[in-house]
Amino acid sequence: MVSDPLPFQFLGNYSDQCHDAIFVDVDYPPLVQKKVKVVTETEALMELVPDLKPTQSTVGLIADSQKYKILGCDLRDIPLLDKTIRSIADVDNTSLAFLFVAEVSVAYMEKDAANAVFQWAASLNDCMWS
Repeated sequence: MVSDPLPFQFLGNYSDQCHDAIFVDVDYPPLVQKKVKVVTETEALMELVPDLKPTQSTVGLIADSQKYKILGCDLRDIPLLDKTIRSIADVDNTSLAFLFVAEVSVAYMEKDAANAVFQWAASLNDCMWS
């Protein structure tokens, strides 16, 4: 089971609307290692991201495809999060929009750490939260 099925739901059900979208999944490194294993071993998911390849990294970019990227990062480490996001996207590009979906992660973080994540994300151009 993939803990966040949203990218796969969009890629499977709305692929035409996702042609310019890139889904970036960020979670703790041990969790994303499990996620990569599940995705790469699940034929239906791999059909949606057939070019997904695990990297040799244990922190940062863990798996990469054109449409879906998996990052292993503790969200409390804002400098690493920023560096990793910047390594895969031109965050200063004003034609880029960001939609952050924080289903559970920030709910379990200390208030100061969660606020730091929101503040960092809000510093990116055209940022929306869900």
